[in-house]
Amino acid sequence: MKTNGNRRFELMMVGLGGRGVQLLSRILTEAGMAEYEHVICLGNYAPVVRGGSSESTLVLSDQEISSPIMFSPQACILMAPEFMAPYEQRMSNGGILILDSSVISNKVTKAGVKPVYIPATDIASKMGSMQVANMVLMGAWVALTGAVAIDSVDGAIDKLLGGKRAEVLALDKKAVREGMKLAGAKA
Repeated sequence: MKTNGNRRFELMMVGLGGRGVQLLSRILTEAGMAEYEHVICLGNYAPVVRGGSSESTLVLSDQEISSPIMFSPQACILMAPEFMAPYEQRMSNGGILILDSSVISNKVTKAGVKPVYIPATDIASKMGSMQVANMVLMGAWVALTGAVAIDSVDGAIDKLLGGKRAEVLALDKKAVREGMKLAGAKA
């Protein structure tokens, strides 16, 4: 579904290594390539495998993208409390800050930022795997922005995680939909 409109979506994803930030960016990049003329993604993570900082920026656009660097993103998925203060301050006026409220207890205080508190880790735990908390948060972003269609997300999950067992893929997709439902209720 390629168009020549003026759509542009910016997303920053931030958390600790091993929590799925880079996987989210890969899935959304793949989904975006099915719908946009221009897609750029830039991952940045600490040299340790788990526990170091992990950040990724994604821009989906129908027009050329000059840089993946974002000083004031339109949206941010925040998965760790230690990054709350700096990333809240970076948000653009009217920006959406999606937080995993299971692990981040602070409330957004910056005026002009729309906070969306999603208890992603708690939901993932109830679903049987805390590893899908990232998918819950991604679903919230998809529902709140409409940046990519759920069919594109499903296709990206199938393509990138297709070597996993069928029940793992089904759980990932179910987690995305849980996030979409929660975000829809909060919108």
